Amino acid sequence: MLPVDVAAAADAVRRGDWGDREAFFRFAAAHSNCRALLAERDGQIVATGVATISGLVGWVGTIWVTPMWRGRGLGRAVTEGVIEELEGAECRTLVLVATAAGRPVYERHRFEILTHDHVLVSSEPRAGRHRPALGSPYRAFSPARDLDAVAALDGRATGEERRHILATCDGWVVEVARDVTAFALRAPFGGVATVARDASAALRLFNLHREEAGPADRIYAGLLDDNVAGLRAAPGRGLDGSVERPAHGPR
Repeated sequence: MLPVDVAAAADAVRRGDWGDREAFFRFAAAHSNCRALLAERDGQIVATGVATISGLVGWVGTIWVTPMWRGRGLGRAVTEGVIEELEGAECRTLVLVATAAGRPVYERHRFEILTHDHVLVSSEPRAGRHRPALGSPYRAFSPARDLDAVAALDGRATGEERRHILATCDGWVVEVARDVTAFALRAPFGGVATVARDASAALRLFNLHREEAGPADRIYAGLLDDNVAGLRAAPGRGLDGSVERPAHGPR
C-alpha cells in the first residue's frame, strides 16, 4: 500500500462495514516501521493487512477482506504476507487482537490465545468538551524531555520497543521525583495507550482523557485479563459493559 492508495483502501474498508481506518493507513503507509499491504481484483481493493515492527515484537493488524471475497483463502494469503514481513524484520514474537471471524485464520497459523482484551465504555454524562486541569504530578507529555523514560516504562509493561510510535503521540505523563511512573498518550491515528505502575494513576489519566472529550463522545478502555486491579476499579469510575476480544500470540 502506497500513500496514493490510502483513500481507496480506507473507502473499501468503510464500505465493508469495518470502521474508519484512513488515519491508520495513512500513518502505516508512510512509516518506516510499518508494512501496509493490499490485494486488488479488477482494479478494486479487496483486502488489506498491516505489519507493525516494534523491536523483536511484530503486530499483525487490519486483516480485512471484502465480504464477497471471504472464504476463498484471501485472508490467509494476506496474513501470510504480513507474517513474512515481520519475520523478515527479525521479529521473534508475533501478536494480534482477533475478531471472531479472524480467529480461525490465525489459529491455523499457530497463534494461541494468551489473554482477553475487555473493552469497557464510559457511562457517566459530561457537561462539555474542555481542556482538563493538570496539576502535579500530572503534566503534558514532551517527546524531547520524556521519550526515553516513557519508552522504558512502556517496554517493561509490553516487552516491545514502541519508541517509533510514542515519539509521534501527545498526551500526559505522571512524574514523581523526576521519574515518569505513568502515561496516557494518543497516537496520530487515534486511540490512547495508558501504562501505569498503579491503577489509581491510570484511572486519573483516563479521567483526564474523558474531561477533554465532548459530551457526545463515548470513551472506551481496554483492559487485559491480567490487569486485575484495573478491572476491579473500573466499574466504580464510570466504566462498565465488557466485550471480550481474544488477544493472540506468540507465534
